[in-house]
Amino acid sequence: FPAGTTLLDVRAHSLFSKWFSTSGKLVSTLFQMVQDMVQDEPNALVCVLVDEVESLASARNTSGNSGDPSDAMRAVNSLLTSLDRLRSFPNVLILATTNLTGSVDMAFVDRVDLKIHIGMQRVGIVDTSGTIPSFYLLQQQLQQQQVDENPNTIGPLLLECARQADGLSGRSLRRLPLQAHSHNFLGGSEV
Repeated sequence: FPAGTTLLDVRAHSLFSKWFSTSGKLVSTLFQMVQDMVQDEPNALVCVLVDEVESLASARNTSGNSGDPSDAMRAVNSLLTSLDRLRSFPNVLILATTNLTGSVDMAFVDRVDLKIHIGMQRVGIVDTSGTIPSFYLLQQQLQQQQVDENPNTIGPLLLECARQADGLSGRSLRRLPLQAHSHNFLGGSEV
């Protein structure tokens, strides 16, 4: 896209309000802003990443049974209507993530063009060069920054990092730099 790309990172749970009936309005307002962006700049791509979409698009067929207020249903309805309105724009891409696929409303799932399951990365998945595919970009970044004088040590270091992180979720991995910094700041005390 010649005019560039914009990424909007939406934390779905943050769109819920403590005030009754305002969650649906917040969802509508967000997606109206996206629609305005794609209309105002048709030569720019707008990517919307909705993290933990299950909190925004929870299955309506189970929400009545669990005692959830109808505000959650209004939010789902607002999301579905907003997605339908954006479908006609070629310069918008909606990406959604969830760990709870069974909790997502089927009407939302029906609107999804492509569903990809990405399981937990395991250290046992190693290619012939001995590197882990999911760490390839990190390895490239480390080499570009010339973190180590001897580039041959980057592969083993990366492999050891992968072994240490084996089985951790993406959320846990995102917290590691902060935890390491806190650990160092506290003089090696338990964090």
